[in-house]
Amino acid sequence: MKKSFVLLLVLGSVFLFACTNELVDYWWESGDTSDIDINGFFELSMPLGAYTAYKTAPRTTGIEDSSSIFAVSDPLSRRMGAQLMWSTGDDIYFEWLFPAPLKGAKKPKELNFSVEIGSELSGQSSNYKSDITIWINGVECATWTCPGDFGDRAGKLKNRPTGETQYGILLKINVSANGTIITTTKDDVISTPVRISNVCIDDLNFPCNSLPVRIGVKAGAVNKGGINIFGSGAGDYPQDLLLSVLY
Repeated sequence: MKKSFVLLLVLGSVFLFACTNELVDYWWESGDTSDIDINGFFELSMPLGAYTAYKTAPRTTGIEDSSSIFAVSDPLSRRMGAQLMWSTGDDIYFEWLFPAPLKGAKKPKELNFSVEIGSELSGQSSNYKSDITIWINGVECATWTCPGDFGDRAGKLKNRPTGETQYGILLKINVSANGTIITTTKDDVISTPVRISNVCIDDLNFPCNSLPVRIGVKAGAVNKGGINIFGSGAGDYPQDLLLSVLY
């Protein structure tokens, strides 16, 4: 029995490795590399549907593109046009693998990550909290309490059906020698930066060849409000997941 269990783990690891490399290759072939400067700075935009791992609530999870809703288990080719994805509750996450073109033993000075995000329930409510956690390169950087699942007006990029999620909050995370700082933007009002954790850039295990970024709600979170994650075609802000590194 133990041998069978180990074999399943090994096979699962091989499958994940193969799937991950397929996505990284896809990004390099189809992504915009114009903002990459391996001498000191790079910026990467990751399509929303290009996640490499996930754990969700099966009956209340979905992805939406410009014309239809489909399953998170659908193949990569189907997911690449995703504009919005969601899952309710806690003990959930989505993870993306960013290429990290770092040379030699260089260590970055700071890392920035931004995404439009919100809570998720059936319908919408501006007063529905969710404790959303961001992990970068396997390190828990921040847990931020999102105040709601916003549907009181149409999103600036897409008008979804009345009574449903329309837009989110643009969450920006900066990790440097000074810790992890977050800034939020809602209705074009930018918040005061807040130091949310003591995680510093040296804690992120650089140098590395790839950078996993995970967004989720931890099991046992106080506010189990799920997640909505917006891509460049929905919500208020025309961007997918954006990551930049200065080194």
